[in-house]
Amino acid sequence: MANFLDSHEDTKTEIVKPIISYQDFINFGTASTTCWSVTAIENFGRYRQLPWLMLRDNNGYRRFFSFSNRNYLELPLPEASGKSYFSLEGWLITLAEDKTMNLLHPLNQNRIMLPYLSQNYHQHSHVNLIKKAVLSSSPSWNSNYITMIIVRFANRRMKHLAFARAGDNTWTMIAEKQPYIDVTYYQGRFYAITSSGVLVVCDAQGPNPTETKLVTSFVYQMNDCFYIVVGSSRQLFVVKRNSQVFEVFKVNVSSIEAVKVRSLGDTALFLGFTTSLSIKASRFDGCNANCIYFVDDGKDLFVYNYLNGHIDKLSMDQHFDFDFDWPPLWVEVEPTC
Repeated sequence: MANFLDSHEDTKTEIVKPIISYQDFINFGTASTTCWSVTAIENFGRYRQLPWLMLRDNNGYRRFFSFSNRNYLELPLPEASGKSYFSLEGWLITLAEDKTMNLLHPLNQNRIMLPYLSQNYHQHSHVNLIKKAVLSSSPSWNSNYITMIIVRFANRRMKHLAFARAGDNTWTMIAEKQPYIDVTYYQGRFYAITSSGVLVVCDAQGPNPTETKLVTSFVYQMNDCFYIVVGSSRQLFVVKRNSQVFEVFKVNVSSIEAVKVRSLGDTALFLGFTTSLSIKASRFDGCNANCIYFVDDGKDLFVYNYLNGHIDKLSMDQHFDFDFDWPPLWVEVEPTC
């Protein structure tokens, strides 16, 4: 019988087309460099995948909880050890105690240096210096990406937006300080929301890249928390959460309207401390449409039915090892060629 590893690349391509899960990719891709490359190009460049939850550091290793099969996986990530981290577009941003920052790919350990944060921000620990981070696109597929971060100012409630284009040596600060809590990239521009529900837009590639413009604002009540998520069908959603009650608004950036949606359709939302994302639920077994998945107290995973408001705790073998300085985060793992 012919050795599979000696097969023509086209033959491997046909064989790997059914592979749609991270776990299968890792098992198959480690067989050879060619297998890794073929699997990445033919499958993982095409579809969004079910996310993993990345848990605390354990002596240079990171434990991941696979949402698709409810299993735990441990991967070596020494470059992320002892650092603050954020997940975006299949990559991690790591922030070390000396304020050096890198993009890190969790599977192949590829690393891209980001600009150093100036001395103005060294009064904060690296653990809580950055609130959120987002990429305009994945460095795996686009070399002209932009990184946007929410960085804390002297007043911990007030924060800057700052961005860096690929290859920049410094961060470009957006002068206006606001209590920003989330940011995302949508249709060529960055959208950020404050803790009081004010949504603004920044065009980092436009003529006035350091300015923000008001898009709309949402009614704020005590203990409300806001998230911005790009939907699986490319809508822009703002999610308002108060304890265990969720409201989702669809934002039309052209007409500057925000309408509360009654149904999420085939979309499932995953909300996290540092990362939020959406999935087309019908593509995956065990992922329910019209639902919001969230880590409530950092120890357990819950699912909120958006149609009836019912909350279920997902069955787990164990609680997450949780620390507020190192919260679990959704990771949309993505291979590179």
